Amino acid sequence: MPVFPAAAAAPEVVAPAAVAAGEAGGGALGAGSLGPVGLAGLGGVAIGLGFNAAWNAVAGQPFGGSVYDWTHPSASSDFPPTLPAPTPAERAQRAANAAIEKAKDSSCPPSDDSPDRCEKQYELDWALCTARASTVYGYQGQKVCRTSATKRYAECRKGGGPGAIQTPLAGVDTPL
Repeated sequence: MPVFPAAAAAPEVVAPAAVAAGEAGGGALGAGSLGPVGLAGLGGVAIGLGFNAAWNAVAGQPFGGSVYDWTHPSASSDFPPTLPAPTPAERAQRAANAAIEKAKDSSCPPSDDSPDRCEKQYELDWALCTARASTVYGYQGQKVCRTSATKRYAECRKGGGPGAIQTPLAGVDTPL
């Protein structure tokens, strides 16, 4: 029959903060000692922090930032500086002007063919809604404007030409 040794006393449980402060009693490391591994770790941290501080003083940025710059070259550094990118408002205004010019260029001079003139007027109204009402009033403004453009097209077809249009173009000719 096996013989079991008598139960040993439970080991002393020490909180990590007590170990760091050197308050742990006994043990293999001794009171207040971090041991060779702990000292090596603290020495490595101190060396790393010192190197990073020196690199920061010389290069003007932490070492990690320099490594990132080395591994991610900037495409703009290879080319001469360019003009600043246009703001969203400038882009919208350019698009609006281009749409209006395109619609004006596609319109034909008055002729006896009134359905074709109404189509051209409708295309111009649609472009104006896209260009002006959407930039000023957003999507809902564009929607209201296009509804009035459709009403204007119906008036044009019913009245025999663009001269019969009475409804203003909402969001362009009048505020919403």
